[in-house]
Parts: sequence; structure tokens; C-alpha cells
Amino acid sequence: MIASEDEMDRASLPFLVSFNVAVSVGLVCQLGAAAPKGGEGKPAIVSMNADSSTGSGSSSGTSSEPKDSPKPAFHSPLRSVLGIGPAFYWEDTDRVQDRFVNGQRDQQSDREAGVSNGILALEAWYLTPWWLKQLRVGPGLGWYNDYTLKPKGDNNNNGDNYHVGQMFELYAQAEYVLIDMLSKMDVLLGLRAGAIVVFPGNDVQDEINRYKAEEYDVWDSPRPGAFIGPHFGVEWPLNDKLSVRSDLGIQFAKIWMFNAQAEAGGSLIEVKNSLITSRTQLLLGLQFGL
Repeated sequence: MIASEDEMDRASLPFLVSFNVAVSVGLVCQLGAAAPKGGEGKPAIVSMNADSSTGSGSSSGTSSEPKDSPKPAFHSPLRSVLGIGPAFYWEDTDRVQDRFVNGQRDQQSDREAGVSNGILALEAWYLTPWWLKQLRVGPGLGWYNDYTLKPKGDNNNNGDNYHVGQMFELYAQAEYVLIDMLSKMDVLLGLRAGAIVVFPGNDVQDEINRYKAEEYDVWDSPRPGAFIGPHFGVEWPLNDKLSVRSDLGIQFAKIWMFNAQAEAGGSLIEVKNSLITSRTQLLLGLQFGL
């Protein structure tokens, strides 16, 4: 007797239900076995977050790119010094006068060779380490009291002196110091350069007044100039604060004494007077460490 399809469906229904339940229970058991026990998954997630936060912190706080390290502070074995002392000098100076008409030289330069009637000047300076460990730089001041010229070869001082006036040098100085080069003495290699200011003396002022009387336009004020020159010397420390120095230098200088202008017969006449000097100078001084 063959069962009908409805009877077969009813007979197989319990089997299908049992099969589905078994499959579902098996899947649940597999998932339970694969899951970490005792809530171990949560710390793993926290650990990953901590690692990622640490990574982000290192990327933001401690960059893999090297930072600019602070530059080391400049240190020099030298110290700043304040110095003063006399300078003995010998020089050759030419008094040069040029005359121009409408911008063209009218005649050859009139030159008169002379030398200084004095040999003593006073110098003061300040030096401080800069840039290189053995380099010092700073300003200085020189004073040539009652600067006067006399004709070259006039050893008898016959009275033909040319009183220039009070002369000052305002300069910058740089020198390289070779420490303990000669026993306990330092060797100095340097350069001085700066401006010259002359307050006219009697003879210069008389010459200016003469041109003014002839209706020339003359600049009546302190005379400007410039100089430059190297020097070589030694420095001998006496103690931690005091040292003695001596240097020999050569200077090349020019002073523009005056420039007189006038118009005559439709022409512009110009007279220029200057001093051109080459000077050898021996400086003896005391330096006080600061």
C-alpha cells in the first residue's frame, strides 16, 4: 500500500525539525568554541587601541624626523678687554693742492713733502671675542694733540711749520690672537680702519679765511678723513685681569682739508687741498680684562 504525499510529508516533518535543531546547535557550539573565554576579546581590543594611540602619540610627539638641536653656546678662550696707552709714530705727509677750471685740471698737482713735528699720540680701545674663538673686534679712539707738519729735511725747525690742528681717529679694530705662541705671550695679527676728524688749527684756518676773502665758497667745519692699516704685535698677560701689549702698525691716510669754489668770467674755479700720509706707529698699552 503506497502512502499518499500528505502522509509522507507528515511522517518526514519530525525528522526535518530534528535535523534543523541539530544543525543550529552545532553552529552555536562552534561559535562558542571560537570566541575567547572569560571576556578576553575586550582587553585585546583595548591593547590594540593603546598601541595605536601610542603610535599616534609617537608620530605627533616624537617625530621620526630629527629636530634641530640647539646650537652650542659660543665660547672663546679670550675675554673682553679695555685698553689704553701711548703710540709713537713717524710719518711722511704730502700737502697736495689741485686746481680745476670747469671740471678740468688746470695744472699739475702742487705737492709739498712734510713730516709730523710730533711723535706721540694717545690711544684707547675696547675688544671683545666675536665669531671665531681667537678673534677680537671692537672700536677705538686715537688723539693726536696739536698735529703739526714741518718741511721734510728741516731738522732745525726754522719756523715753516703748518699747524693742522687737533686730530682724532675713530676706528674699528679686528685682530686674530695666537694664544701662547711665544712662551707665555700671545701673538696679535690685526687691522685698523676708520674715520679721521680734524679741528682746524691756526694755519689751516688762516688759509680758509684767505679764500673766503677772495669770495670763494669754502666749507668751514671740522675736516674729514679716512685711514686703514695692518698691525702686528704681542700681548703678555701679567695676571687674570691685566696684560701688557705692544704692536707695530702701518697706516695709510687721507684728509680732505678744504674744497674752495668760485665763479670768475663765466668759469667755475675749484681748489682742493688734502693731506696724504703714510705712518709707522708703535703702540704700547695696558689691557684690563672685563
